[in-house]
Amino acid sequence: MLIRNFPVLLALIVLYSCADDNHMTETGRINEETVNQPATTDKVEVDFNLFIDNFSKGTAFQRSRTLFPLKIKQYDLENDKDTILYKHRSDFEMMDFRKNKSVSNSDKWTQKIILDKSQKAVVIQIRGIDNGIIVDYLFEKRNGKWLFVAVEDSST
Repeated sequence: MLIRNFPVLLALIVLYSCADDNHMTETGRINEETVNQPATTDKVEVDFNLFIDNFSKGTAFQRSRTLFPLKIKQYDLENDKDTILYKHRSDFEMMDFRKNKSVSNSDKWTQKIILDKSQKAVVIQIRGIDNGIIVDYLFEKRNGKWLFVAVEDSST
């Protein structure tokens, strides 16, 4: 079971570990438990970059903008097929999407944000460099609000 979930766990660990390095601002260190509600909801809903910055800063905002149970599709190496898992609110782990590349030499990756032409869907692509990491984080605008709706992990 651990081997099948390794790519998802690795991707989450990489993103989570980067979160500690990425919480610095001009005014000092941000407490991850601080509720960081955006100043104006309208700006966050129009500008995805502003949304993802707010999403990555605080657990309360992130939980409120994640569709639970979160659908996770991953490639099962042992059975050579995709499997679907669902992550519940109780299994929530803070994620930080503010970095666009790794700082580690051991698990190199890059991040790219792709906005759909309709501006109602966004894919954040994480691509490993010579390590098989291929993870897409899917966001959709529903009822005028951005929501984190799924993960597609094709890592090998």
